[in-house]
Amino acid sequence: MSLEAADCLLVIEEWFAKQCDRLWENFYGVTIESTDNPCWLVVVSGSTANVDKLSPLLHALMSEHQAQCTYDNTSLRVFAPTLRASLAATAIILTHGGFGIEKLSAPVVTN
Repeated sequence: MSLEAADCLLVIEEWFAKQCDRLWENFYGVTIESTDNPCWLVVVSGSTANVDKLSPLLHALMSEHQAQCTYDNTSLRVFAPTLRASLAATAIILTHGGFGIEKLSAPVVTN
């Protein structure tokens, strides 16, 4: 289930573009950051997941990419020792893991 780095970025970029509706992206999105371990963290927020599909995939990603993945009903967090592994695991989840089945609505802002 391995992807090239450029393919991973393309998958993530296309997933993000499909979510954007001129409101959603103001509250949710994708962040990529380095950590002090040194490791990499990718966070994808603003979508729901099919947990039955996602759970077995997370175990496989730990084995193949040494990626630790968690999902909390609004955000997916992918933590891995290399940026390439973090991006690959994220791209695999976005394409095969049942993530993004329902986009969360932007919160209502009142003044």
